[in-house]
Amino acid sequence: MPGMRMKAAVLKVLCGGLLMSCATSCTTEADLQVAQRAQSAMIGLPKQQLLTCAGYPDHRAARNGKEYFTYRRRASGALDPSASLADGGRSSTGVALGIDLDPPLVAGGGGSCVVSIVLSNEAVEQVAYPADAWLSDCAPIVRNCVAPTSNGQ
Repeated sequence: MPGMRMKAAVLKVLCGGLLMSCATSCTTEADLQVAQRAQSAMIGLPKQQLLTCAGYPDHRAARNGKEYFTYRRRASGALDPSASLADGGRSSTGVALGIDLDPPLVAGGGGSCVVSIVLSNEAVEQVAYPADAWLSDCAPIVRNCVAPTSNGQ
């Protein structure tokens, strides 16, 4: 009987891993689609609505009549060199340790992304991601600014 219990336990672990893999893969695909849609769906979005749906950017700049907003998403568990517990992680001071305490379990970008948004005349003109970005890692930044599709993504 102990051999049967061991086989049943191994089978449960394998099935659980398979289900988790499917859930991660599906979420990644949905996130990819959200990030891709954001590049066109957010064009023309008023600045105030952007601030409502994406929040206050990590960095702002203005030049030649345009505003540039930068949003950063850091991998969960990664220590942010500019984070401060006192102000919710928006401080510009801190100690850099550069240790990722939560490495990804599946192939991907590791959860970090930078989204650059250009505004002109108080509205979004462009949404851009770095060339090497895993777009599924960028989706959490723009998700609230993009209406869901008929299939919920």
